[in-house]
Amino acid sequence: RDSSTLYPKNQVPALRGGSGVRELSSAGTPLSPENPAALLVLTYTYVPDILEKRGPHRAGHIAGAKALTDSGNCILAGALANPVDGAIFIFKGLTKAQVEDFVKNDPYVVNGLVPKWEIREWTAVVGTGTL
Repeated sequence: RDSSTLYPKNQVPALRGGSGVRELSSAGTPLSPENPAALLVLTYTYVPDILEKRGPHRAGHIAGAKALTDSGNCILAGALANPVDGAIFIFKGLTKAQVEDFVKNDPYVVNGLVPKWEIREWTAVVGTGTL
């Protein structure tokens, strides 16, 4: 594959001002230590027996994540497996405060299925950028 299609050309303001870190977009220049992307990673820790408890809240939980995916802000999200004891979300183009708003309105959090969560900045330096 031609390296010019591996990663975004469009530069967007970084989450950390003046750092040279950019946000992931959809076409152009490859990621590298000199050309990193600023992302946010949200991790959830689930209560025991989440698979049995999530039923009434799952549609709302998925709808919230899908809305951020449709807007281009959620790159990937899903539960960890074997065991299903948490989840990971990867966001672009959002502030920590915006991700916190998502968390505070997520039916899994509101209904006590996520007793612990954390938002971390992630500087990606290797990847295809085609997600």
